[in-house]
Amino acid sequence: MTHQKKQLLEALFIFKTHFSGYIVSLLDPENIGNWEPIFRETLYNERNNNIQENWIRSITGKEISEFVNCIDFIHFEIFAEKRKDLFNSDFILNISYLPTWLNGINYVRNNMAHYIMLLPDDINLALKNIIRIAEIMNDIELQNRLKAIKDKLSNQNNEPQDSHKLDNQTDNGVCIENVVPKELIENSKRKIDKKNDIIFLSFFHF
Repeated sequence: MTHQKKQLLEALFIFKTHFSGYIVSLLDPENIGNWEPIFRETLYNERNNNIQENWIRSITGKEISEFVNCIDFIHFEIFAEKRKDLFNSDFILNISYLPTWLNGINYVRNNMAHYIMLLPDDINLALKNIIRIAEIMNDIELQNRLKAIKDKLSNQNNEPQDSHKLDNQTDNGVCIENVVPKELIENSKRKIDKKNDIIFLSFFHF
């Protein structure tokens, strides 16, 4: 399972970057730079305004060009649900499925963040949904990078099991040195697993 989780982490990181940029392009097709107030308003929920408040807090003190990096998985489903009109031209008949796909991706991401065990089916479904969305977006670069991850995963699945690799795997999670790409470690928070004295990725923010 170690290599599967590593590939999923890479796919999540790449997908977050591309889908965030896609949202901005839908809100600001002329690249004027006025998308943030519209995005902020979309996050408003009268029963739970924490998401909008956290968004405002996350962009405070940042340059406008950096705002896109603050768009996170928790925002994707909300935005897709409230602004289906913006996705209609690309997703057409699949528009009603998009929030569900994004919800499933966020579910897997959250489980990884909280060290909750993931079944192989959970990982495979998340990767399938990410690839499906990339194809509908017609994002060739994203498709190519995801295909490379999928091929790598397929090749690793066909490799014979190495019993020594199990020494680096724990009951609580997967050793960070075997799972987390370097760029994720450099831009992420870290957490110490006191029981096993191993550093794990805290995957709350990229």
